[in-house]
Amino acid sequence: SQGCLGLEEKHLTLGIAQKIKKECEAVGIRAVLTRASDQFLNLYERASLAQQLKADLYISIHANAATVSQPSGFETWHVNIDGIK
Repeated sequence: SQGCLGLEEKHLTLGIAQKIKKECEAVGIRAVLTRASDQFLNLYERASLAQQLKADLYISIHANAATVSQPSGFETWHVNIDGIK
């Protein structure tokens, strides 16, 4: 998706992810990005990678659209993987 000023979500969120990865590694936390460049991975591929790496935490960063000039708040999703093999 693209914002009103032309900024694409994929570029904004990749930059945020790269900064978070750097901050994590600076304090000794191993961080792995599901994508390191402008490439597409579907949700199954992303989840599979996290499972293969035995990740303790999986964070997906998005920049949602807003219809108001001063948006606020956040959106949180979670997955219960009990029973997934």
